[in-house]
Amino acid sequence: MTTTYNKDEFSSVISPWMNGEQQQYYQQFNDDDTESVILGPYDVICGRGKLSFNNIGNRRFRIIIGMNVDEYNSINGRHGKGLFIRSLVDTFVNEIGVNFYKMNKNNTKLIELTRTQRREKIGHALRDMVSFQYSQQKQQQNENDKTIRSIEQDIELGFYSETMNVNSTAVYGI
Repeated sequence: MTTTYNKDEFSSVISPWMNGEQQQYYQQFNDDDTESVILGPYDVICGRGKLSFNNIGNRRFRIIIGMNVDEYNSINGRHGKGLFIRSLVDTFVNEIGVNFYKMNKNNTKLIELTRTQRREKIGHALRDMVSFQYSQQKQQQNENDKTIRSIEQDIELGFYSETMNVNSTAVYGI
């Protein structure tokens, strides 16, 4: 394998050092020798499907987003949330060293995202996580309400006797 160092707005610098996982990605995404991308352990592949979901960089990305979602959710106003997203982008790119990629139209090459696209990706991930947490809370509340209604019906129908020592504080969690 010849080592070349190309850099333009769409690709990252090609590195001569590759571990087994990086070699696998290299072979999968780079059939031609013109431009090559070697994924690092924190690099994120945008898109749908098993490849992007299981990528170690995407897993780490989801964990970091999850760690920051409460702070994002506590901020009032679009301006403040935008500033928070910008600071998170800076953290990802400058402190952690994350690169964000997407597949080209032919699904043959990885293309590095622009600064604007990275910001949109991170903002969208935060909003998705907020929405997911909200839906999980609603689902849990609905399950709790259903359980309480079921117990109340059982009490009304006499399925619980006084010897079972069921009291209202146990049923309602008061």
